[in-house]
Amino acid sequence: MNKKTIIFLFCLVLGACLPWSEGELGKGYYYLPNYEAKDVGYDGGSTVYKSTQKNYFQIVLIQGGILEVNKNMDFILIGQNKQQLDLKQKTKVYYYWIIDKNNSKVYGPYILNEYLEKKNELGVPEKLKLKCERE
Repeated sequence: MNKKTIIFLFCLVLGACLPWSEGELGKGYYYLPNYEAKDVGYDGGSTVYKSTQKNYFQIVLIQGGILEVNKNMDFILIGQNKQQLDLKQKTKVYYYWIIDKNNSKVYGPYILNEYLEKKNELGVPEKLKLKCERE
């Protein structure tokens, strides 16, 4: 093989390993990270939305504090860190979401135990995880 073919194959394999490309999550779902939200003038922060095209926010599903997104052909998993304010202190709470792309259903927000139960109930493959899934 020549050098150009090897470079092309390397890029092809690398592209197949990326969790998503350009914020596309499949089946009309998109992820907009916080830095891109600022670039496009969207003041909602990091967002997962459903739309007919990228950066056209038809249906905003989850907004703000998104730490991580992972997906496969059927599901999208989202980890979110939201700040809760009460009279005594500010606390950070982790929420977990599951989107069933085949049925266009959003499940959540859940705390960790509820989220893990729902993943099992929906048949989300065990290998599809979020790094922020922690006990």
